[in-house]
Amino acid sequence: MPDLETADRKKKNFKNMSHDNNYCIYLLECRDGAYYCGITSDMEHRLKQHNEGHASRYTRGRTPVKVLVRTGNWFSRSMALKLENTIKKLPKRRKPCMVAIISKTAPLPTARGN
Repeated sequence: MPDLETADRKKKNFKNMSHDNNYCIYLLECRDGAYYCGITSDMEHRLKQHNEGHASRYTRGRTPVKVLVRTGNWFSRSMALKLENTIKKLPKRRKPCMVAIISKTAPLPTARGN
């Protein structure tokens, strides 16, 4: 017999999930020159989390980080995750261009010329 409490909780979680196309893909440049690709629906808040060391283990020891390039908030969470995964598999030098192509904007220049 199904647990009704669990079923109700799942239904509430499903209702609270956003089905809007409001996610962006971003590429950060870390203090050591490494890149980090991620997705978010609130870039300002996510950048703050990264710089405070609360967003990811990868960027925690590489702060401060800065936004190298990002898309607009046009993607569903599912599509953003798929694109993020594709970008993470690219060589470092191609990542800013890929995000820029997706966003149809030019990447910001970097001091390192990567």
